[in-house]
Amino acid sequence: MIIKTLIATLLLAVGATACLPDSMYIDYNEDGTIDSNERRWREWELVEKVKQAHARDAAAAASSTDCYASARKHFPQSQWNKAYQIINRESGGNSHAKNSGSTASGCFQILRGSWQNPNVSFYEGRYNADANAQAARVLWNSGGWYCTCTWALTA
Repeated sequence: MIIKTLIATLLLAVGATACLPDSMYIDYNEDGTIDSNERRWREWELVEKVKQAHARDAAAAASSTDCYASARKHFPQSQWNKAYQIINRESGGNSHAKNSGSTASGCFQILRGSWQNPNVSFYEGRYNADANAQAARVLWNSGGWYCTCTWALTA
C-alpha cells in the first residue's frame, strides 16, 4: 500500500513539475537562463523531497506498532505489568487488532465510545500503538481502568 501511494505521489510530482513556471526553477549555473538540465535537476529535487517525506511517514508508522514499548512510554514503571497484562489479554500485542464483535481496537482494545472522552481525541490513530497507549493512560487517569469488566485484572 505504501509503495502504491509512493508511486502515485511520484507520478503526480513528476507530472506537476513539468508544468512549473520558470520562477520555480533554479538557475544553478547562474547564466541567466533555465536550461533542460536545470529543469531536470529541480524536478529530481522535488521528487526526492516527496520520497523523503514518505520515508519519514513510514518510519513514524513503523515505530508506533510496538504495544509494549508504547505502554512503557506512556505509563509509569509501576503500572507496566498491569498494562502488559491488558495488552496480552486484549490484543496479544497486535497494534492493528480489531474486535469483530465490537468497536474495540488497538493494543488496549479501546471502544470507539471511549475515544469520545473529551480528553481522548486520538481515534484516527486507534491502530497506532502510541496513540492507543496514550488514550489508555488518559482513561486510567480519569478514574481507573475504564472498562472494569475486561480490564479488571488482579495484580
